[in-house]
Amino acid sequence: MMDVQYSCVYIKLIHDKLERDANQLLKSMDVTFVQSRVLAWLWHKGGRATQPEIEEYLGVSHPTVVGILKRLGAKGFIEFQTDLQNRRIKVVCLRKKEASFFRKMLSHQQDTEERALHALSPEERETLRHLLKRVYASLSEGETNV
Repeated sequence: MMDVQYSCVYIKLIHDKLERDANQLLKSMDVTFVQSRVLAWLWHKGGRATQPEIEEYLGVSHPTVVGILKRLGAKGFIEFQTDLQNRRIKVVCLRKKEASFFRKMLSHQQDTEERALHALSPEERETLRHLLKRVYASLSEGETNV
């Protein structure tokens, strides 16, 4: 039982360190960590998604997503459009921000991963990714919002 607790402590410490490092960079870009996750996800989805899709992706409540999106809209990162087929649905769309924003985010993500994993061999890195996916899947069993 002690090993599991010890592993969870390290997972939490790693998460906190990664989040602090990301927030340091993102502060200069005027976004928070969670806001950057929404922006990156929208970018990978072609720049458009509904609020319920974002809620599902983040695994958070409607009011939380509304707040995140409201702040991103005020900063000029996103805009809201009405779905032409169902006017009750709001579609969240990325604004035409310079591509350098996303290149900078991606570069930071790649640099961070390299820094975190530099002491591991390619085989160890693949094993770690595989094990992390298994742990996540195990924790997600029975959940509906994952």
